[in-house]
Amino acid sequence: MRDHPERDISSKLVHNGIEFGMLQAMAEGFDLLTHYHDRRDIGAVLECWRHGSVIRSWLLDLLTQAYREDPKLRSRAPTWRTLAR
Repeated sequence: MRDHPERDISSKLVHNGIEFGMLQAMAEGFDLLTHYHDRRDIGAVLECWRHGSVIRSWLLDLLTQAYREDPKLRSRAPTWRTLAR
């Protein structure tokens, strides 16, 4: 692919589009769970998503870890520098 940089760029754009769509879907699902009229065990739902559904991803692993550490998700969001460690 190095001979065709436009393919690399196109592939990266498609990859980023899919990733951003997944982030949006997870955020909307998480928001629905936190505002549902009955109390839900959100940690258990996140674990189910991680291991029992087609939603599995590294992004979901990060959300689950962050939720375990701070269920209100009030702490500062990680940056690429902290994730790269």
